[in-house]
Amino acid sequence: MPYPTTHPFFDAPPLCVEDIVAATNRLVRGRLLESLDHHNDWRVVKDSGISGKAVTELPGLVAGDPAAPARRVGVTMTLTEHTIELARAIQIDAVVVHHPVADAASSGGVELVHYLSLYGISVIECHEALHGLHPGIAWLHGHTADTTDARYDGVDGMVVTIGRPHDDIVVAGDVLRRVEHLTGRPTEVAVGEAEASVRRVSSVADSCTAPRPRMIVGTEDDKLGDLVAHVYPHTGFGAAQLRSLRESLPSISSVIVSISTVADDDDLARECAAAGLPLISGSLHSYEIIENGVPLAFALQHILPEVEVLLLRERVTALPLDGLGDDVSAYGHQMAQHLIERALP
Repeated sequence: MPYPTTHPFFDAPPLCVEDIVAATNRLVRGRLLESLDHHNDWRVVKDSGISGKAVTELPGLVAGDPAAPARRVGVTMTLTEHTIELARAIQIDAVVVHHPVADAASSGGVELVHYLSLYGISVIECHEALHGLHPGIAWLHGHTADTTDARYDGVDGMVVTIGRPHDDIVVAGDVLRRVEHLTGRPTEVAVGEAEASVRRVSSVADSCTAPRPRMIVGTEDDKLGDLVAHVYPHTGFGAAQLRSLRESLPSISSVIVSISTVADDDDLARECAAAGLPLISGSLHSYEIIENGVPLAFALQHILPEVEVLLLRERVTALPLDGLGDDVSAYGHQMAQHLIERALP
């Protein structure tokens, strides 16, 4: 059944993709590139040193026709073939994506230009251009964002926020409970339980609920103290950076990691334990759609009332093979035989 086109947003003359780009640029305070050949501080190359795998972030319009009409806009974290196919199915004209977009990696192994142009979908990229422009991640974790350094130690994207706990956030457990509540985890758990019931399996693990807030060092009863350091291990922040941070701010009394986490025996965890600092693992990357996607979606809807803005959230599940259904299972067994019979010895 096609997605309905009788929504009030379809009654007015459409805006253009160029209007969506301009609105996004207003919200990120002019950080988008003027063109793909333009350079600014938010055009960043991400390179792990793996040959051929570097990606250049191009905040702005990376694909599509600026003059194309835009009635329906999707906001998402990571562009994938799932996003592209969903956008086409529900007649989305432009997708504003947070994470950097790359040929093949963001489009099911094929070139973006073919896939997106086939469906008439434009893509606008943000990422580092959006980071640090609102205090949402600090607010979700129950503290202020008094200072935010988006290039700590001179490293692009190594964000460090220093803040003070809200009056009602006193111990580490308050942070954990706040994150679970404000990110809607109880609802996501109920969705997973309903799916497991329909599939007649004991459980369905998913990316919205399997990663959850927890204590890494200390207990839920530990006091947060007066000064919280909020850091992100996936940006390269580790034990050495924490030592340096505490040299300049010795009054840091607790540490929160989010977007990514660390193991209990990680160097950062050992550094916190040695210093007597509670280390809290807050929201993980699958919840960045709440932290960054939701504010951007509401802001776009506010300044573009003529456009319908939808949140495109990806929920990845881990299904037991016996929960796939009879027909899918039969197909899987049949095709597996082809692989097994022709497998190398």
